[in-house]
Amino acid sequence: LKYFHSLETSGKMTREEAQARAKESIGAQKQGANNYYFIRTLKDDFFVLHPDASRLGKPDNGGILPDGRTTVQAYRDALAQSKDNKAFIELRTAKPGSQDKTQFPKLNGALKFEPWGWMPGIGFFIDDIDARFWKQSSIFLLVGSVLFALLAVLVFRMRGAILHLLGGEPQDAAE
Repeated sequence: LKYFHSLETSGKMTREEAQARAKESIGAQKQGANNYYFIRTLKDDFFVLHPDASRLGKPDNGGILPDGRTTVQAYRDALAQSKDNKAFIELRTAKPGSQDKTQFPKLNGALKFEPWGWMPGIGFFIDDIDARFWKQSSIFLLVGSVLFALLAVLVFRMRGAILHLLGGEPQDAAE
């Protein structure tokens, strides 16, 4: 956003061109099937960018959280407490495109981009993070186990070669 804003402020692009290019650039950065970037307006709760086109151009409060606040209000409260205009909230929501309406825990992050009055954000389903963690952990454990086994084989072969050169166990030779 800062890059496209700098093009606007330098006069190389109009605001509309810079915002359109910024939305295009951010929208192209999808993170898998369930994780995507979105942009809301700071004041009137409109989506400027969202992969679901039906949510664009009209007020969207993001739903009601268990504490009674809207998702947008939770973002605003978290951003108001933030020293660096960045905030994270945890919520529960159904996965996009799923017929199953089971609510999954999700970690969303947002920031204020005040020059354009935007609140860009992204969310990650925590079960997706857990699945990726365990997949990577399994790979690391497998690689570590193979390396450990290889090291053990090398140590025992080296021990055997040294004992062969010495003609047996050093303690036996001392007796």
